[in-house]
Amino acid sequence: MVWGLVAVNLFSIALGTWAASKVAVSLGASPWLGLAFALNPGVIFELIIDGAGALGWALAVLGIWLIVEGKYRGAVVAVAGAALAREAMILVALGLAVQLWRDDRVRAIGMAAWPAAGAALWAVWVRFQLGVPLLTSESEEFDLPFVGLAGAISRWIEEPGRNLFFGTVVIALLLVAAMQAARRPSLVSYSTVGFVVLAPFLTRQVWLNYFDITRAIAPVFTTFVLVVFAKGSAEVMAGSHGD
Repeated sequence: MVWGLVAVNLFSIALGTWAASKVAVSLGASPWLGLAFALNPGVIFELIIDGAGALGWALAVLGIWLIVEGKYRGAVVAVAGAALAREAMILVALGLAVQLWRDDRVRAIGMAAWPAAGAALWAVWVRFQLGVPLLTSESEEFDLPFVGLAGAISRWIEEPGRNLFFGTVVIALLLVAAMQAARRPSLVSYSTVGFVVLAPFLTRQVWLNYFDITRAIAPVFTTFVLVVFAKGSAEVMAGSHGD
């Protein structure tokens, strides 16, 4: 099982890099930008701990590329799989749905509904198997807006180091990603805007350690690079054709 986890994550990084390279080409950029997936610090840290984030994000990127190719049904399956691998990928489904909404509302609803329904059914089944109430949760990742960030900043100032460096990078990255989504709306920029919205609600525990915060907003690292190097009219917009 241990080696199986390693194998799955290595496969996930390969899949995510390949899919990101395809998305980069559709943006009019170099396929080498697919490395924005493999060299993503959050993805690397997921590999180190054999977490599910790498698989979840790889499937989500695959879903983005499938939409670009006009393969909508395959995209829904991929994004639903991403949400099952890691619940936070529901944010990707919602972001894609928002971008799809203006061209095809039926597909937009499907993109949001199927991944959410799959994750919800899985959550219900797990709780049923464990014999615990449906509303049971052990999440310690959420707090009031900016409370966790403020607490982390005070600690960074007291003990400057890698956490301060990565924390500053993450804050700047989130601000730029928000501007990208506003100025250059696309499937790519909207796919991770949900993580930008989520970030202020993360607890001090998440913000404090660079190992945790980079994994929490890992998808933003990849989309930031892809959007920065996107070329004008080649930018990926919501596809209106395909199955």
